[in-house]
Order: sequence, then C-alpha cells, then structure tokens
Amino acid sequence: MKYGFYHNANHAPGSIAAQKAAQRTALIRAAGFGCNLMFLSHLGDAGFSKTLLSLAATRGMTLTLEDVVGSDLTVLQTLPNFIHAVCDDANRQPLGSVQAMAGGSRVARRYISIGPGIKTPCVEYFSCTEDVGVQSYPFPTESLWASWLVWSAARVNADKAGVQAIGNSQLHALDEGQPRPTPEQIRAQTWVAAAAGLDGLLGYSLLDAGGPLPVALEMAFVSACQEVSGLTAGRPLKASVVGNLLTASWAGGVSVTVDLEKCTVVKLKTRF
Repeated sequence: MKYGFYHNANHAPGSIAAQKAAQRTALIRAAGFGCNLMFLSHLGDAGFSKTLLSLAATRGMTLTLEDVVGSDLTVLQTLPNFIHAVCDDANRQPLGSVQAMAGGSRVARRYISIGPGIKTPCVEYFSCTEDVGVQSYPFPTESLWASWLVWSAARVNADKAGVQAIGNSQLHALDEGQPRPTPEQIRAQTWVAAAAGLDGLLGYSLLDAGGPLPVALEMAFVSACQEVSGLTAGRPLKASVVGNLLTASWAGGVSVTVDLEKCTVVKLKTRF
C-alpha cells in the first residue's frame, strides 16, 4: 500500500514564498519517512511545481497536485509522476460537472476525492478518474466501523470501474475544538485501510488551516504505514468481521485483528 500526506500549503500563513518553502520541506521530510505518495497544492507557479515533481521523482514519489489549470497544466501534464487532482469533494458536485472537469485534463492519471457515507457509496463517481480518494474521518463521533464499511465498499466499486482506491485517513480534528485522533486510533485506521485492500493512503493533513500536525501524530501515521508496508504485500488473502473484531490475513502468515468499536489493534501476528 502506497502512503503519504495530504498537504495543504495554500492554507499555511505567510507569503507564497513561505508556502513554497513549506511544501519543499514537507516533501523532503516525507520522502525521508519512506512516503511514496503525496498530495500538494499547486501555488500558481508551474516552474516550481515542476521542480517539486522532479525532486519527488528522484525519491520514487508520485505527486497529486490540485488547482493546476490552463498553461500550467500544459507544462506539467506529461511528467510521469504527476497525478492531476481535478476535483475535491466531487460528490458535492453534479456528476456531469465532475465528468467535464476530468474530461478536460489530458494527464494520464487523474484524481478526484469523494466523501461517501455508509448508505451513499457514490458508485457513479468511480468511473470519472483513474484514482479516487475516499475520505473517512470518523473521530470522535464515529468508530472504525465507518471506515471499514466505506473503504471496503470503495474497494468493490473501484474494482468494478477498474480504478485505484486511495484512502484519505484522519489526522486532523474534525471540527474546531474537537480532539485530534490518538496515535492508537491512527494506527488502527491504517490497518483497516490495509484490510480493505486500498491501493494507497493519504493522511490528512500534514499542514492545514489548523496549523502543523503535532510531531507525535505525524510519527504515528508514518510508523503505522511503515508497519503495514513492511509486513504486507498487496491485498489481504482474507478479511472478515465477527462481532466488533475485524481480522485480515496476508501471505506469509501475517494477520491483524482490529476492534472496530474501540478503535484499536488488539492483535498483530508477524512472520518473525
């Protein structure tokens, strides 16, 4: 499972120059953690975004960029590690509008994000782009049942459309004044993403209007992703739920059990 951060530099305080510096620093830091996927804001400078894409390529990273339009898109569209984010929260837009935005991009891989609910899986949006980001921000009002149901349905719908399913997991406070998820909740949600068979995971967010992510939570996400990628390869051989316990297993004898209600990893069996 590929992993990285959803980084909103355009929400950071300061000048455009400061935002660009924040992007470059965050990219290099994420690469140092082994991230191979990242979502960035295009800051209206095609030359700088091209530099970031080149920097990412030397580190084996793919970048998804939003807000790239017009001549800037022409400059970037042929770069092999560029994914064009054509629409955020696409399910809030008419399907025809999203299809038109996607159709207006000549980039080989395009991305939308959607926020499906348990009863509203947004099936029709999965055929719009090659990558579909599927949001699941359950804390503190919901449990990991929400993530499991939304992401396992997304896996099925992405397969039917022949596209990649990229989870957008929660590192931020859902609303002002509410708590951020705990390190254990972050770890458990990462394993739920792996159990659902997602192709990638973007932790939202490294930097947003709420300020920089606390280092403890940044490291909790990185550690969980490293744990998953170090122990598993591809989709699980089997995933099932009994009561509140989700159990998934992979080739080589690796298995995990997550309590979906308590939002914690209760058992992890490794090959070693």
